[in-house]
Amino acid sequence: MSPKRLFRLPEPWGSRLDRATPVAFHFDGRPVSGFAGDTLASAILADPRHGDFLARSFKYHRPRGPLLANGMDANQYVTLDGTPNVAADGTRARDGAQVRSQNVAGSLARDRGALLGTLARFLPAGFYYDTFFRPAGSWPFWERIIRRVAGLGRLDPTLDAFGPEEPEPEKHHLFSDVAVIGAGVAGLSAALGAAREGREVILIERDEALGGRSAFARLSPAQRRDLAALIAQVERHPAITVLTSTTCAAWFEGNLLTAHARERYYHVRARHVIAAVGSVEQPLVLRNNDLPGIFLASSVNRLMAGYALCPGRRCVVQTANRFGYETALALAEAGCTVLAVLDMRAQPVDAALEAQCAALGIAVLHGLSVVEAHRAGQHLGAVSARSLDANGHPTGPVTRWRCDTLVCSVGFTPLVQLACHSGGEAIYDTALSALRITRSPRNSSVCGSLNGIYDFDAVCQDGQRAADVACGKPASLRPEPAREPVNFPWTVFPHRKGKEFVDFDEDQTIGDIETAVQAGFGHMELMKRFTTTGMGPSQGRTTALNALRVFAGASGQDLAHLRMTTQRPPFEPEPFANLAVDTSPPQRRGALDRWHRENGAVMMPAGAWLRPAHYGGEGDEEGSVEREVRAVRARAGLFDASTHGGFQLAGRDALALLNAAYVQDFSDLACGATRAGLMVDELGAVIDDCVACRLDADRLYLVTSSAAAAATNRTLRKLIVEHGFDVTVCELQGAMSVLNLCGPQARAIIAALWPAHAGELDALALHGFCQCTLEGIPAIVLRGDFVGETTFEFHVGSGFALTLWNRLLAAGAPFAIRPFGVLAQRVLRLEKAHFIIGQDTDHATGPDDIGKGAAVAMDKPYFLGRSAIAKLRTKAAPAKALRPFCLDASQRQAPEECRLLEGPGGVIGRVTSAAYSPTLGRVVGLALLDDPAAAAGTVRLWGAQAAGAKVRFLDHAPYDPAGERQA
Repeated sequence: MSPKRLFRLPEPWGSRLDRATPVAFHFDGRPVSGFAGDTLASAILADPRHGDFLARSFKYHRPRGPLLANGMDANQYVTLDGTPNVAADGTRARDGAQVRSQNVAGSLARDRGALLGTLARFLPAGFYYDTFFRPAGSWPFWERIIRRVAGLGRLDPTLDAFGPEEPEPEKHHLFSDVAVIGAGVAGLSAALGAAREGREVILIERDEALGGRSAFARLSPAQRRDLAALIAQVERHPAITVLTSTTCAAWFEGNLLTAHARERYYHVRARHVIAAVGSVEQPLVLRNNDLPGIFLASSVNRLMAGYALCPGRRCVVQTANRFGYETALALAEAGCTVLAVLDMRAQPVDAALEAQCAALGIAVLHGLSVVEAHRAGQHLGAVSARSLDANGHPTGPVTRWRCDTLVCSVGFTPLVQLACHSGGEAIYDTALSALRITRSPRNSSVCGSLNGIYDFDAVCQDGQRAADVACGKPASLRPEPAREPVNFPWTVFPHRKGKEFVDFDEDQTIGDIETAVQAGFGHMELMKRFTTTGMGPSQGRTTALNALRVFAGASGQDLAHLRMTTQRPPFEPEPFANLAVDTSPPQRRGALDRWHRENGAVMMPAGAWLRPAHYGGEGDEEGSVEREVRAVRARAGLFDASTHGGFQLAGRDALALLNAAYVQDFSDLACGATRAGLMVDELGAVIDDCVACRLDADRLYLVTSSAAAAATNRTLRKLIVEHGFDVTVCELQGAMSVLNLCGPQARAIIAALWPAHAGELDALALHGFCQCTLEGIPAIVLRGDFVGETTFEFHVGSGFALTLWNRLLAAGAPFAIRPFGVLAQRVLRLEKAHFIIGQDTDHATGPDDIGKGAAVAMDKPYFLGRSAIAKLRTKAAPAKALRPFCLDASQRQAPEECRLLEGPGGVIGRVTSAAYSPTLGRVVGLALLDDPAAAAGTVRLWGAQAAGAKVRFLDHAPYDPAGERQA
């Protein structure tokens, strides 16, 4: 093994480490000792029993050391407890872990696959296009070989998606006024600025701690105090939700952000997004620039400040900005011998920093650049530098330094990938010699180094400016700070022997890009696909800028006119477990949600909503439901039906729209009257029902089902566009709340509460409606029948819902009124054999199948699904039938939904809904029969639950078949 170059530093280096807590695991079967807070990479690299690299490259199996040192590149991929392609420099070390190097033939130190490097001249970019198709029929032979060597790690199909130690992720839906991506100085300032303006803010940070690159940078004492204060204020602010160790993977249209953490997968919706994701340093492109021992300055600062890991003992620093000088000073303080600082700029710019270097005996040379790195075994052994002319070309004699470390800081590239996902654009700014975002997505802003600003105070100011924009303040109130030139325009130095790597993920060199151009691939997108440059796990983060420069030189095109290749999600590799996580929609809460919870409601998901299942606590569901059902049947109950879909249709074609959307004829619907409607799709299947109330000549109020509200909205708007109807649709679900007062004492409660309106409401016919103002609350009141008792539905603005609810409960107290939940409502509606579309129907159920065939107005010239219904009625096969049924009184266990029904000739249908009725003392339900005639014979339940129970079909509702209790 070569002498150990990387070594652990004493305190105060290592802000991320807890040196009192050791961590032990194994790497390639050998023990590793580190500290709590170490990454897998920092612990392995610091352990004297291991070498100075822990990974091999994809194509040529070259040894690779840390590049960005933050998990954003593929240089440090390992297999962790059987899970491949884990970024060792972005994953916390943990006790007992089994870590293995990957893409290795033999051992990490002696990889037989490295022999491919000697064949590089025969393996240019795209060589497989010209090789493996001949002779004819040879592809299957080569395919087997390619499949064996392709990829990096090996997937163990027996493991869970997140490995044995990883929990399955949960999906969370979050909403905010402002979402800030990145918690560096700019992101912290932006989040705090927006929160102080009264905005709800979600701050997403991929690192485990706040502060970004500044947490490891060389700051003044005042700046360090300002950073600590800024972090503390953000963490304490009640309007800011901080998500650390969370990677924003994609930014979609409408400011939908997807983000993933170890245990959670987020969908974040924001009115405004502030991108403060920062930038990454770019490598120098020169011969052997991938050798272990060559570092970026930002990586060195992270390793030393965060993990107390010094990158080497004899160092040369190559720079073109102040960050190289700052890193040289930090290295000197850590005990590393800094041989020289080579500044690519011809004239001194950072005089104060140069003076500090001189005071420490560090030589500073201007107008020079390293042009070749020399190998010593498998590591860096020396570097050669030459002077640069005015056009950045090496000239003059070669100066050579023997060293084990080269630190480079010659330019940055903003992390533009996320902004480009959603329509942003980045160009090459010739004045800054850098990529810059010129167009950001709608309702968004960018700040900090993503905007080309690097000075600490200026970055703070730019974050505040972005917050002002997010809050609707004029941008001129806080003008954009000046951008700091930190990029040198010439960072590519070809060598006649090659091995100047542009893309570390794919082992693509200057020669590979030049080969693509010579082969006719003269567009960046074509070059990318031919060479795979920028297509690896790093997504071009350390590649894009240098690839543009090499491509421009090879193709003779102007850099200013070139664009980055298309950026697509995800921003970083994402586990398939995230994509397979539960995809249920976000759960909405009604206006009375808090009241329900405070008064003993057990909540349950019902489609997109959380609704009260029953009242009375978790442990007594059966008893609570029975008490609620009996209260409605004997006295009175109050039900929150606010999840109903609601629409207002306004315009002279409102009735014409209903005629096109529903099977019934609405052309003669009078003002003040109601009519039920049934909606089918293009195939004639029932998809929704409604009650339409004609408020006046040009306005209708439409009450639809909860689950199909979104589909109904789409259908109505589609028909408006297709037929050119003059009508406006306003969706009211959530804006309107619906309170149902049910039971034989409902009229008495209304008379006690509103004696002035008792006569008007009492006179309403079944399914009739009226508009009135009840003690200052504007309401639409309908007479309903869903639960089979006298029912008044109060449709009011959600802002009045709690007031009206409390008034109804207070007035009903003398009558022992009881609120009831969804489970009781289901029992009550099954006792009346009322069906729910989507529950008791499926995608093939038409109006004839549910007994609504007579309502279909086939004499209308058009309605959605008319032709399909006409064709279905010409078929010889009998229509299905939705029939109520009951079981013997001895059978109290309700069958599961979709339980098959077995007749003398086999399966005849299935149960769609069933529940035990305390009113009737037996199980009642609905069944969808394939052949109605088969119901005449003996029918039994099939399957494990209630197997063999005899089913008795009814020709009427099990409860109050004549409907006398609803009069």
